[in-house]
Amino acid sequence: MSDEKDDKNKSLTVRDNRPGILESALANLPAEKRQKILNKAAEEALNLEIEARKKQKDSATAMNDLDDLLTRFEDVPSNKGTFTKVKGDFKTGSGRVSVEARKGFGCFVATIAFNSPVAEEVCYLREFRDNVLCNYKLGIRFIAWYYRNGPRLARMVGRHECIKLLTVKVLSLWISILKIIR
Repeated sequence: MSDEKDDKNKSLTVRDNRPGILESALANLPAEKRQKILNKAAEEALNLEIEARKKQKDSATAMNDLDDLLTRFEDVPSNKGTFTKVKGDFKTGSGRVSVEARKGFGCFVATIAFNSPVAEEVCYLREFRDNVLCNYKLGIRFIAWYYRNGPRLARMVGRHECIKLLTVKVLSLWISILKIIR
């Protein structure tokens, strides 16, 4: 029995084997009170672990639901001049998130990269698409390709922070160039 207590106390020591603050405080308490405190600490640690797992599950569920939403969005036909909207509300580990995807007006990757469909950069790219790209066969082909592939690209950008940062840099550079040549 005393070996078991020694093992528990070892876990409370500082790395250089000096007693830690918690171990010193517990050592001065009666055994019954010390055990009560250790049991309460274990209970709290378990509650924290349960809460962390719930948050992980909520986040994983939200990612799956978002994938489903984007898949439904990909299946909606896109015609110039029409507007289609798909909405979703998701419970994540850190709260609720609402997502709205609009086809006919959307800039999938830029919206994810700049965290908003109304960010200045996203609005500029949308305006460029509507006022420049739509006037050329190659531009129209690019827009058609982008509507087919943009949601998948946006998912990839949204899942990987390093890709998101690179996307922000590339799009910002592209916008700067467009502003200079226009």
